[in-house]
Amino acid sequence: MRKTLPCILLLALLSACSPARLLTAGLPDAYKITDDVAYEAGERHRLDIYQPDAPLPGHPVAVFFYGGEWKYGDRGDYGFMGGALASRGITVVIPDYRLYPPTPFPGFVEDGADAVAWTRTHIGEYGGNPDDLFVMGHSAGAYIAAMLALNPAYLARDHMRPADLRGMIGLSGPYNFLPITWPELRPIFEVVPDLSVTQPITYADGKNPPLLLMAGRADDTVNPWQNTDALYKKVLADNGPASERLYDDIGHIGMVTAFAPLFNDRAAALYDAVAFIEANGTDAKESP
Repeated sequence: MRKTLPCILLLALLSACSPARLLTAGLPDAYKITDDVAYEAGERHRLDIYQPDAPLPGHPVAVFFYGGEWKYGDRGDYGFMGGALASRGITVVIPDYRLYPPTPFPGFVEDGADAVAWTRTHIGEYGGNPDDLFVMGHSAGAYIAAMLALNPAYLARDHMRPADLRGMIGLSGPYNFLPITWPELRPIFEVVPDLSVTQPITYADGKNPPLLLMAGRADDTVNPWQNTDALYKKVLADNGPASERLYDDIGHIGMVTAFAPLFNDRAAALYDAVAFIEANGTDAKESP
């Protein structure tokens, strides 16, 4: 959970190329973008849609939440993620959400639920299938995705259930981080008397949609990769559907940049995510 993509910024400076151009370099021209769509009133309540020219069977949709310590981030920095998945046939929605300050827990999770509800209602207008809906995120964004998949209360605000999701993909997510040892995170979460309600692992009871939990073994940001392993084992212990991918020599930022063409060879994250969506989408579920 860092302010932006520091290693990519360094590479961009060395190459005299913007971070966005560096990360999207090599993406095929196989999708179109509709940007700056409002999903609720408010400056931070807008999203971009990446619509594939050749959708996968079932026309799957992934709502991707970026990371940034719940304090930083902009959807415009993640065109490489939208493009990487859309070029492989997946409609992608990337929303902004409210950040701290001024918004503490659970405001950003509620925004995530609103973005998913908007997507379910409107994505058919962009060629996506509202019944083939996945949530996905990196770091703080993986936290949001996990809370939506595991805690029914958030989607219930928008008359949805976790069962309406085909799956959740988490990249380097903080799912089990009590006690809070980072002083800068305390004012974000210590606004409720019982901090256990802020933890995705609290809600793991085996009734979740399928989870794909991914992390790098070299991640020293999110309690290395133990957050991922702890949630994976808790879901399995409750007989729920979950799979885990741990990648050697991949750090926190490397987990998300592995989706960019220049870094695909660092880890199989992109291919594993697409395979998960194909395996759990409506086309797979409804095939004889």
